Amino acid sequence: MAVEMAIWRMTEAGPRRLALLPLDLEERLEDMLAEDPGMSGMDLLVIGRQVRTGYGGYIDLLALDADGRVHVLEVKRDRTPRDVVAQTLDYGSWVQSLGFDDLEQIYLDHHDDDTDLAGAFAGRFATSLPDVVNADQQFTIIASELDPTSGRIVEFLSESYGVPINAVFFRHFQDGDREYLARTWLLDPQQEATGKGKRRGESGTLYPGSERFEESIAHSLPEGHESLHRLLEWARSIEKRGFVKLSTYEGKGAKRFTLLPRLVVENVGLITIWNDRGAYIQFWRSVFKKKAPDFIDRIEELAGTRVGQGSTTRNTSEELLDALSAAYEHAASR
Repeated sequence: MAVEMAIWRMTEAGPRRLALLPLDLEERLEDMLAEDPGMSGMDLLVIGRQVRTGYGGYIDLLALDADGRVHVLEVKRDRTPRDVVAQTLDYGSWVQSLGFDDLEQIYLDHHDDDTDLAGAFAGRFATSLPDVVNADQQFTIIASELDPTSGRIVEFLSESYGVPINAVFFRHFQDGDREYLARTWLLDPQQEATGKGKRRGESGTLYPGSERFEESIAHSLPEGHESLHRLLEWARSIEKRGFVKLSTYEGKGAKRFTLLPRLVVENVGLITIWNDRGAYIQFWRSVFKKKAPDFIDRIEELAGTRVGQGSTTRNTSEELLDALSAAYEHAASR
């Protein structure tokens, strides 16, 4: 349904409705949101602006929230309702396939400072990146007004099919020499976050143990089975030795599974293990530096890559796993 927004100023003579300014607001919204993404009503870190997708289009704004969820923000401009919704979903189909390294590269391509994505995330949210990034996505259409067709499409996709899509729109008002922006949502974002039951498109699920991860291997690409089983057995071996407690994160739509070998006391991990179009290991440098700094050089040598904050390797060699076992043993004893 269409949503109308109006503002009145209270005067002695009664309420006086403010004038709506028919300016080129949508042309300016992208600039304003890139500068202050909090205007959207969401606490976000902008990763990139006008991000080229693998399908040839450009995402207006790509961002992360504090939970590691990726947000696609698309300004409606002069596109038809069907065009803007279809394009937003098309971009979403590309975004959901991005790994941490992809997001890191997008951030570096769109920022001139010396900070990497992990550093920018810590600076924005005063916390480190979560173990799992981009397990879920949120698609938001930004507009100066919302027509009935757009409202019906967004509401239908969200409420009937659990697609994580919403629309937020801004209106520009004038009161004498003062100008105001007002914002409202089509669907209540708080109600979406706290709704009853688990729906498609909402956050993933954390399971205790490694059984759910083991089950996921059978449904993954056959060429990755050997590496995934090797990583699973390795993780179970260090759990038996008391170094870690295992849990499994299942991303939205049961497409991504992450095995989390976390130190028992601190509940943090030196690495995470992904089953996502094959097997790979993700490193967490901040934990290494605190719990096992002397092992970084050796592991980098064996992995063939830097132990960064969220960096990854497809290497699952026995030598690397032995080095990781030693690092976990040292970290567990500190």
